[in-house]
Amino acid sequence: MEKLCQKLKIYGLITILGLVLAQSSADPFVGNKVALVIGNNAYIQEGRLYNAVNDAKDVAESLRAIGFEVLEYEDLNFQGMVEAQAAFKRRLRPGGVAFVFYSGHGVEVNGQNYLIPVDMSVNAEDTLPLLSLSLSGLLDGMKSKGSQVNILVIDACRNNPFESGRSGGGGLAEMNARDVGAVGVGDIREPHGTFIAYATSPGKKASDGGGRNSPYSEVLKEKLREGGPIYQVFKEVGDEVYGNTGGEQAPWYSDGIRNDFYLVGGTSRRVNGIVPREGYLRLTSNPVGAGVYVNEGYIGETPIEDYVLAEGSYRLRLRLEGYYDFSGDFGGEDE
Repeated sequence: MEKLCQKLKIYGLITILGLVLAQSSADPFVGNKVALVIGNNAYIQEGRLYNAVNDAKDVAESLRAIGFEVLEYEDLNFQGMVEAQAAFKRRLRPGGVAFVFYSGHGVEVNGQNYLIPVDMSVNAEDTLPLLSLSLSGLLDGMKSKGSQVNILVIDACRNNPFESGRSGGGGLAEMNARDVGAVGVGDIREPHGTFIAYATSPGKKASDGGGRNSPYSEVLKEKLREGGPIYQVFKEVGDEVYGNTGGEQAPWYSDGIRNDFYLVGGTSRRVNGIVPREGYLRLTSNPVGAGVYVNEGYIGETPIEDYVLAEGSYRLRLRLEGYYDFSGDFGGEDE
């Protein structure tokens, strides 16, 4: 009796050695990653900035490099900010990634955070909620469109004439992304899967910087391209900015994304493990037509092409009438 297992050992070893389960090279969010990027320098009354537009341009370039569709704006008045937010919402689709980066002036009033347009009056506290862009409104917009991952990065809190004499303190109010579905500061309800980052700690001031970029954006634009889990990326940003500023500026973030999420294509994983790390089983035999069982579950006959398996260890068995069975173990940790 010819032994099928003699052939299967050869084919199986070749397949398994070339197959040890690796992280999927496909980004599950390809075509569904949208970013809104705004940089405001040219404030018409007081508080002109010099690096915010450069910050926006450079961060936008980094986001494009890692697969985002970017809606990029600079020096927006109130009407422009409203229109930019509306255009962003129109581009969002369920199950995707929504990313907002803002560089410019921002203030907190009565527990609410606002992004300031360039035509805002420094004496307009009573009308500020009506004439500026609310962070809670941005997050509500993301939630309403069903984005699965929502990222809000704010490089604001700079030397700010809009804070003088206001009822709120300096800097921005903390927003807790961990309490998914719960009430946050200022009655903000964070969307599911939210990540929020500030250039400095809540209630503190950040620097505009003396070079091309602010201290925060200078580091952020590089780290965005490097990969790794998003919390690790922003931890590294914070550590580097803190060191570069001699401890004067301590970036902050709040992570409400369940499971690891990677920004860079090829290492993304959906929240809640919907798309895990995975590999592909390719297997053949001579003769073909052998039944293939993985962990005793039948998956088809040889040849097997690109059968998706999540990261892990598996027991493989092949059966064909008139031949000895072949069995073996494969898988395990990523190489």
